[in-house]
Amino acid sequence: MTRDLALWFLLCLFGLVATFAVAALRRSLRKRADEQLHFQSQILAQVNDAVVAIDRDMRVIYWGRGAEALYGIPAREALGKPVRDLYQRRWPTPGGAAEYERAITERGAFRGELIHVLRSGREIYVESSAAVLKDAEGRELGRLGVVRDITDRKRAERETAASESRLRVALGNIDMAVFTQDRDLRYTWVFQPHLVPPEGVVGRTDLDMLEQLRLPAIEKVIAAKRRVLQTGVGLRTEIRFGEGAEARWYDLAIEPIRDQWGAVVGVTAASLNVTERKRAEEGVRESRKELRALTARLQSIREEEQTRIARDLHDELGQLLTALKMGLRSLEATVGSIDPENVNGVLDRVVAASETVDQTLTTIRRIATELRPGSLDRLGLVPALRQEIRRFEERTGIPCEASLPDLMPELDPEVATALYRICQEAMTNVHRHATASRVAVRLQMESSSITLQVEDDGRGFEPAVAGSPQALGLLGMVERAEGLDGHVHFQRADGHGTVVTASIPLAAARPVGDQRSAGAAP
Repeated sequence: MTRDLALWFLLCLFGLVATFAVAALRRSLRKRADEQLHFQSQILAQVNDAVVAIDRDMRVIYWGRGAEALYGIPAREALGKPVRDLYQRRWPTPGGAAEYERAITERGAFRGELIHVLRSGREIYVESSAAVLKDAEGRELGRLGVVRDITDRKRAERETAASESRLRVALGNIDMAVFTQDRDLRYTWVFQPHLVPPEGVVGRTDLDMLEQLRLPAIEKVIAAKRRVLQTGVGLRTEIRFGEGAEARWYDLAIEPIRDQWGAVVGVTAASLNVTERKRAEEGVRESRKELRALTARLQSIREEEQTRIARDLHDELGQLLTALKMGLRSLEATVGSIDPENVNGVLDRVVAASETVDQTLTTIRRIATELRPGSLDRLGLVPALRQEIRRFEERTGIPCEASLPDLMPELDPEVATALYRICQEAMTNVHRHATASRVAVRLQMESSSITLQVEDDGRGFEPAVAGSPQALGLLGMVERAEGLDGHVHFQRADGHGTVVTASIPLAAARPVGDQRSAGAAP
């Protein structure tokens, strides 16, 4: 009996201890669960997005801080309320609501964009992620939603789309590509690219494009973009792809993209197809080259014709007049046998005719020299310039200093003629327009060119006059030089006056006999 009582007592004691242990365990588990719930609640409270949980009756059972900020409703007011009393949902497409329910039913989750209409009537675009909440046995308890305000993003997308539309209208008739790239030179946005379709550009790098297109010029483009990334300074360059008839030119402008702290995070660029312009420029250059060749040929023909006229004047007309003069001299010598009463009258007429012949010969020699100075063909450029300088001094009374080389290579006749005519025209302009008291003529030989310079101390002229269509003399000088791949510059002298400088490349030449420096023109 005593033993049974003791056993009963031990069993009661064990049951009591077990009861207390189970209760303690339950309290510990509940505390741990409460701590976990509190911890999870703290985590949810730190989420910037709106976190909302509803039960099966669509009443709010959780309303996070993000929801308070987004909808402007505190949690104490939202909890227990039907969610439709807090905001209304509006779908961008007619089938949006059905799609939402189908996703929840089939997958237990939904993610998409829709519009929430607040109690104030304001509409916001949101990105919503919803999931079904279930118990341990899989029964639905409610739904959890994470909502993010994307109104600003949608507005930016609309503005971007509008900008692209305006850009498409503005550039629709212009062959221009516009694009942006990140620091890895990966394309993030592109508008009407030149070389490949748009879908083949975004997400790829220039190195990918180099591997695909195998155009070496892309390496130059990459180097230019990297320079902008490194320096933060925009640049503009011209790129050529291909050779010959397949060549294409692009005018490329690159500018850095900076973040809110001013750091360069990428580049934006515009590439304008200027192939037609470049081909037109090449055509103009070729036309100018052909025009210079034609001008040079015309100059040559004119010089040849002037040479022929000068030769004919000298050889034919000059001989005839000389013969006439000799006949008159003979008549003058025999006039004594004429009737004495008429001798004086006849003699006067003979003398007058002889003087007329002398004047005619002088005029013919002057015209022949002006058409083509014989000294230029017989003796070369330096003696011809010296002769022209002497005639200039005699004709104008203006002192002329000359600095000419002692040794002169044998020049191409066209080069010698061009320099002589340029000097002749420059000195004529000095006499007509400069009101100068002194002129200096210099001729200088260099390794690959010969340079003529005519300087005066007159009143000078505006450099823009040189390009005027009315300045035919100046244009003639320029055409003569450019016809031989040379050039002519017009500039003001130090203080006052004008300097005309003509430079023409030298062809193969050989030294000839010593030609004395003119020093001061004799």
